[in-house]
Amino acid sequence: MEYGNQMITMLQVLSNLVVIAQAIDLSTRKKKSRIEEASDRLKKPFKVGGKSIDQVIDKETLRIMILNTEKSIKKLQNVLESDLPQDQKELEIERAEKVICNELIRVRKLNKNVLPTKRLEKLWESHRCGKV
Repeated sequence: MEYGNQMITMLQVLSNLVVIAQAIDLSTRKKKSRIEEASDRLKKPFKVGGKSIDQVIDKETLRIMILNTEKSIKKLQNVLESDLPQDQKELEIERAEKVICNELIRVRKLNKNVLPTKRLEKLWESHRCGKV
């Protein structure tokens, strides 16, 4: 399995969860459905783009990045499905966005300050990682 594709998939899933969590107009029921959809994506990693990451980042570093992202996904899922007050949920959403940006920053640093795929560039822009 290409770790790069798994990494891209996990960052995208985490991003999707953040977007779902921030959607004010979604009912609780719709949010739960969308959370499940996003989580199901983990079972089918993307097939494009991972090779460019695999070529510049060693497997051990990718494994660590994947574990960090996976932990954040699980944490955010649990918080979103909980009865915690909204301000605590918002804190976890912010933490998740920081994980996305931190991992993208790490990819850039290890790849001559360039994100190797359009999908990663879009994640960078949508989470305003340049302003971290």
